[in-house]
Amino acid sequence: MTRHGRRMAMNTDDRRASWTIYETYMAMCREAVPPIVDHETLLRLASRSLEAAPPSHRYDAIVVDEAQDITEAGVRFLIQLLEGGTAGRLLLVGDGGQRIYPGGYRLADLGLDVRGRSSVLRLCYRSTDEIMSAVGSLGRWLSLEEYGEDGLGQVEVSTLRVGAKPQLRRFASPEAEMIWLAEVLDPDDPDLDATAVLAPTNAKVEALARRVRDAGLGAVLLTDYTGRAMPGVKVGTYNRAKGLEFKRVILPGLDTSMPWGRQEDIDNVLLQGGQLYVAMSRARDELLLSHTGEPSLYLEPLAPTIDAVDA
Repeated sequence: MTRHGRRMAMNTDDRRASWTIYETYMAMCREAVPPIVDHETLLRLASRSLEAAPPSHRYDAIVVDEAQDITEAGVRFLIQLLEGGTAGRLLLVGDGGQRIYPGGYRLADLGLDVRGRSSVLRLCYRSTDEIMSAVGSLGRWLSLEEYGEDGLGQVEVSTLRVGAKPQLRRFASPEAEMIWLAEVLDPDDPDLDATAVLAPTNAKVEALARRVRDAGLGAVLLTDYTGRAMPGVKVGTYNRAKGLEFKRVILPGLDTSMPWGRQEDIDNVLLQGGQLYVAMSRARDELLLSHTGEPSLYLEPLAPTIDAVDA
């Protein structure tokens, strides 16, 4: 089976071991009382239900936003709900650079022919030119210089707004970095409620939220945030921030702990780089990055587009 969306080849033994683990997992789900159904299995069961009992009414059109993260099973399910099936009116809008889940597939394998029917969106209305320059630098690095043409794509984007360059702060210790973060989060700042502090993992989010609260400020976890205006600094993971936007975004902790795992695992490096790409592009007007000790490898391609400051 072709593994679309993967960059690292698996040898025969690894494939066999992975398949054994998958079969064991599926068997445990089936044998559980009550049975356990994960998201993908739920979609496949729903598709089978539609095959057995086709709906009497289907949608005239379906629009999918953030389409880069919908799975093959999800698209197949939607096609079954669409009048005309694969020949129906289906609009998929996505950015491969903002993919936060591994894996991939080809629309052609689902019977969807997009030749002559697709368009590239090249105008950015949200972020400043300076922020998008930094985001683009990371995207191009992940796309070509290191990881081949299957990386994050390098569509040239035009912007309508300008502002300050993103800033990178380098600290001697984690404590100094957290003191700086508390100073940046000024309670008298009128834009405080439009500020987000983002981290790659839930554990780091919890630690940052405690720091924000210890500074006497309100912290709103993105798991509780609906996107509507509410008081407090927004704190969450890179993944949870997808689809949101903030006037100011702060990304601390960009040291050699990121990416975690094996750096020779290209899929892993690309996946985490894509998550950072998402986090950076959430910023409208101001983007602040920081680290202690040695920087993350993701910061190297950003050097020409940011102002670095030793704190």
